[in-house]
Amino acid sequence: MRPKCLWMVILLMLFCSSVVLAASTPKFLAIGTAGAGGAYYPMGIAMADIITNKVGIQTTAQITGGAIENNILINNGSNDLAITIGFMAYFARNGMPPYKAKLEKVEGLFSGLSKGMFQVVVDKNSPIKSIKDLKGKKVSLGPAGGGAITLFMQVIQSYGFTEKEFKPMYTSYEQSADALADGNLDAILVHAAAPTPALIQLAATSPAAPPQTASTSPSSRNCRISRSRLAPRAERMATSLPRRIARASSS
Repeated sequence: MRPKCLWMVILLMLFCSSVVLAASTPKFLAIGTAGAGGAYYPMGIAMADIITNKVGIQTTAQITGGAIENNILINNGSNDLAITIGFMAYFARNGMPPYKAKLEKVEGLFSGLSKGMFQVVVDKNSPIKSIKDLKGKKVSLGPAGGGAITLFMQVIQSYGFTEKEFKPMYTSYEQSADALADGNLDAILVHAAAPTPALIQLAATSPAAPPQTASTSPSSRNCRISRSRLAPRAERMATSLPRRIARASSS
């Protein structure tokens, strides 16, 4: 796998009997996304709408734990399609941590849906200025099945400390944003395409920066966050789904 592909978000498809081996087109498909406050969920809704209306297969986007869990859901047949991170799919296929065994039913449908951004969100007045300052702090790592967890563990190792040296919380991005705004959390770790819905909502309540304004310091409590536009490629990828699903269904 080329290194640049490791950071791509890819759409997974389980080539199970109901999709590939059956002569008829499946009547229903489920797309695994993540929490409602991340970027995967609105992407999944858009994909489900396109597949339903253009292909004629009733499709729904399902809230899941995120990139890590989605590979498991594909492998055990709970979801037909799911969104994950490129390197996480590689880990799943090869049985690498956080996976304990090879998930051999995971297959890539296409890559380049969007580019996830690793974001650290703190209050503007927080003493946290770098990763090493997270020691001893209460930090949200996002949902328990999310991709930010594995990535963050790799990051902190390079700073010479482990997860035992901070206070981890595993909550959705929406819940984490509320906790940060209420002063019950020191930092949020997010690995998602930007702009991330939960962070947009957090920024929207700041009198210093309207929701549509890109800024390095919009927040619910003057939090420092960085935002950019979703890659236009995501929409082009979504609109190509009908052809891809139709080909897979007729194989």
